[in-house]
Amino acid sequence: MEWHPIEQLHVETSLDGVKTYNLNTGLALPFSPPIRTRMTLVYEAECSFGFVKGLEFGGTYIGWSDQNDVDRNELNTRGAYTFDFYIRSQMQLGSQMFTLMASANNVLDRYYLNHLSAYRQLNLPEPGRNFTISLNVPFEIKK
Repeated sequence: MEWHPIEQLHVETSLDGVKTYNLNTGLALPFSPPIRTRMTLVYEAECSFGFVKGLEFGGTYIGWSDQNDVDRNELNTRGAYTFDFYIRSQMQLGSQMFTLMASANNVLDRYYLNHLSAYRQLNLPEPGRNFTISLNVPFEIKK
């Protein structure tokens, strides 16, 4: 679902899940994903100062439910949630457009296991808090 209370503000939410059932054993199929919800809030600021042509700020909440519908010899997985934030800027130098983005994932440094990861069997969690800075410069190869 997506909603725009004003033109610059985007609110998006989604919910997904899978229910599996093995007709022979009566158990769930292995590696069935838990129910997941995602909520994103994005604000696009119209600005033009210097070589900056636009700014975008966003944040995302992702939550997973407990996964207790498991196959034989498969472990249950506790639910978890994370928060991610980013700022993105469109820039122009001469005729070249590029995008600069800084993001922070799992801001609260939550310890959680991904039910679909093979590392879960080893009790290895997903990445903790991490930061990324990226520069995207498109180019074209002419033949």
